[in-house]
Amino acid sequence: MCQEFFESTYHGRNISKVPENGSLKEYGLLKLHSIFFYISLPAISLGSNLQTSTYFWENCFAVFISIYGLLLFLYFIGNAQTFMQMATEKAANKAKKLEKIEKIESWMARNHLPANMKEPIINCIRQRLKENKDLDMDKLISHLSKDLITEIKHHLCLPLLKKVPILENQGDQNLLERICESLKPKYYCEDSYILREGEPLTVMLFIMQGSVWCFKTSNDENVEGTISDGVDHQSIEKFELYGEELLEWRLNHYPSHKKSLPTSTKTVKTHSKVEAFALTANDLKHLVPMHT
Repeated sequence: MCQEFFESTYHGRNISKVPENGSLKEYGLLKLHSIFFYISLPAISLGSNLQTSTYFWENCFAVFISIYGLLLFLYFIGNAQTFMQMATEKAANKAKKLEKIEKIESWMARNHLPANMKEPIINCIRQRLKENKDLDMDKLISHLSKDLITEIKHHLCLPLLKKVPILENQGDQNLLERICESLKPKYYCEDSYILREGEPLTVMLFIMQGSVWCFKTSNDENVEGTISDGVDHQSIEKFELYGEELLEWRLNHYPSHKKSLPTSTKTVKTHSKVEAFALTANDLKHLVPMHT
């Protein structure tokens, strides 16, 4: 029965030479295995159109061609998948870069930056993206060059400083510019405390994005603090500042209080995410000489 099955399969493969007596007994074991292997190979290969004979080496050649064709096909499929994956990743990276550029343009528009500053900022960010460096869109200004940061601080904060009465009376443009250069970008999460009532006033804030609440805490609440029932609370919004007392302390100082920082009369808490510039008391000490 096995012989009849083998012979029928053998004839079905269109092999060129078939034994005249229909018997396979005269073939050696190695030759029979090679014929049987070739007959089975088309089920998993691309060489099913090949024809062979009862010769051993001819069968080996047919088997080699079939396996080689299969390997070439797998190689092609692998390269195609790699190419498609690379193309997809490239398109995704390009989309992410365009999205970041759009966010930068939106950030510049919100801060009313002039046209002559926009192009250098875009070029700086594009160069950073080209170098595949990390870019935190929530802290965009920290990724810019030192010169660009100085220009932005002068553009955004100098007008606010000129509105401070004590600096307006000073009339010292050099002092205003040095204060601007000393400002540091700060970022605060929503519902976070910046200053607390009764603590030393260590920072002066220039709000660029978001808003903060300034309020007096109730008498029976000393830890978290709540807005009192009175009207002694306010909201500091975009392009406003808080902590002018720090400048007054430094510019109108008496010798007996040289080492004492002013005390914050209110608790300062963020109402949303806040982007700001900060002037610290330590920086102010180096900028403004002590009056005696």
